[in-house]
Amino acid sequence: MTTNLQTDAANKFYTDSTLTAKFDARIQNVLKYINPNGLNQAWGSATDVLMAVDIQNEPFLQARNLLQTPTGFDWLCGRAQTIKSVAPNLLVSTGGIGGSNDRGTYGPNTSQNLPKWLYGGACPQIDIQALHVYDNQFSVEQLPPYGDDTSKFFMVEEWTASEIDTTAQKNLITSGAQTLNDRGMPWVSSPS
Repeated sequence: MTTNLQTDAANKFYTDSTLTAKFDARIQNVLKYINPNGLNQAWGSATDVLMAVDIQNEPFLQARNLLQTPTGFDWLCGRAQTIKSVAPNLLVSTGGIGGSNDRGTYGPNTSQNLPKWLYGGACPQIDIQALHVYDNQFSVEQLPPYGDDTSKFFMVEEWTASEIDTTAQKNLITSGAQTLNDRGMPWVSSPS
């Protein structure tokens, strides 16, 4: 359960320009860092081993109230611009905006976790809309009609079914994987 203190701290993280500048500096430092263990190039230019960089893992998880606002757009798109300025050839992923997209709330018009502004090319620096799903009632049929928006690539980046017996979990993952495969949507299943 999110407390007011957590929400207040999260809101400050996404609205305080000093904290945003520090986060941008961290992104730049990570992408400019040269891995001495065999890679011998900066992470930001390692396109042969990295497909994409998440803006943040589950951004706005504790501040979902900001997602449909200009603040949400400015923060996510600004961080994507920071990544592209250092690593123009890496794809930028949302990293599962707002955490788990669960309980049947998929789609650009209904989900607080899939902001409406993300669709239609409003932020071209974001290449991948990554979905995170941690819900035993997950139904892949409820996923957004990603084929209608060619400006973004959709993938299920984190997905699992927990707190159910092993047989039910296996059945859910198997049937969900088949549906995702049939739709041509890439996915990764996380062990629970």
